[in-house]
Amino acid sequence: MSSHAPAVKSALIILEYMSDVQRPLSIAELSRETGINKNMISRILSELIEQRWVSRDEEAATFRITLQPFQIFSRILSGMTLHTLAIPVIKAIWQQTKESTQLAILKDNRAFYIQQLDSTRMVRVASAVGGNYPLHCTAPGKVLLAWAAEDDRHELLSGELAAYTANTITAPAALRRELETVRRQGYALDREEFSRGIVCCAAPVFDYTGSLQGAVGISSSTVYGSAAELFERFGQLVINGANQISSQLGWQDRNNHFSQ
Repeated sequence: MSSHAPAVKSALIILEYMSDVQRPLSIAELSRETGINKNMISRILSELIEQRWVSRDEEAATFRITLQPFQIFSRILSGMTLHTLAIPVIKAIWQQTKESTQLAILKDNRAFYIQQLDSTRMVRVASAVGGNYPLHCTAPGKVLLAWAAEDDRHELLSGELAAYTANTITAPAALRRELETVRRQGYALDREEFSRGIVCCAAPVFDYTGSLQGAVGISSSTVYGSAAELFERFGQLVINGANQISSQLGWQDRNNHFSQ
């Protein structure tokens, strides 16, 4: 924050603290907790009250944040869709890896591709926007399943887990362990579990509420290496891309979603 706008910086610090504690606060408490002097806080609060960002309880001489800033931010967020924000990120990953790159969402209990760029390598893995794939044996699908609501995950795991290759995980207990690993490490791998000769890695995208919104993934032929080797080459790029989209959707606390 520029030192040429101390009042703006102080106002943002005050608003952030008020939104964190979500209770009435006195000027003395705000000063003590933020380190901003009382005179500055009083002037800032007066302006925030005038703009309806803060309300004052005259009897108690306390202040609390209103819904006004959230109404403004919600209008901004409504124009920041996952699809729109992901386009440059997916393209950047594709350009750097030359591998098939996709953005998947959960739809009808399948991993549904809303963005897909095909590999430009000699041996390529091709798919298409609108393609949909099982959850239990694809990397984006595992991500979507791992962070699904517990009831939804239980329902999805209670059905038949079809075997697509010899590597497909078809035992519910084994798949639950796999999903625990996915949540702990923050990414998923497909080790030729959906199709022989194809491997994939994927990472989750969250929004400002911490809700899973989708999965960013790349797929490659085993001609170029195993799933572990694919992740070693490009895994961090995929995770960083998912983080970037999450940040643009307002998520600020990624580590809380991963088991320690």
